[in-house]
Amino acid sequence: MENVTISHFENDTIQEKKLESYGWEKHDFLAGQELTVTITLGEYRELVSSKATAKQEIDAKVMKVAALEQELKKLKEEADRLKAENYDLQNKVLAAQGRNHGQQPPVQDGGTEEEGSGEE
Repeated sequence: MENVTISHFENDTIQEKKLESYGWEKHDFLAGQELTVTITLGEYRELVSSKATAKQEIDAKVMKVAALEQELKKLKEEADRLKAENYDLQNKVLAAQGRNHGQQPPVQDGGTEEEGSGEE
């Protein structure tokens, strides 16, 4: 009774193969009762070719995404720069208008403008 081992699998070779994550060294043999598929050399070549083509397409898309992300970053920086420039120009215009009318330029604190004394 001491030497009795209980296996839940009919073929321990299959279980060993599954536990080792189907490493390359385990692909080269057929374990008993394992399901296999036979394909022709032409089908195999087509399969390998389609996998290689798919990998190339994926790599090209990844590179395209990286290039677009870099372009997006540059455009965001340019947009921020242009917004700051626009803000400065608006302030200069408001200041010039205030000088032309003999008034003080509006004070901007948090986007609110204060009214003058009401004299015109």
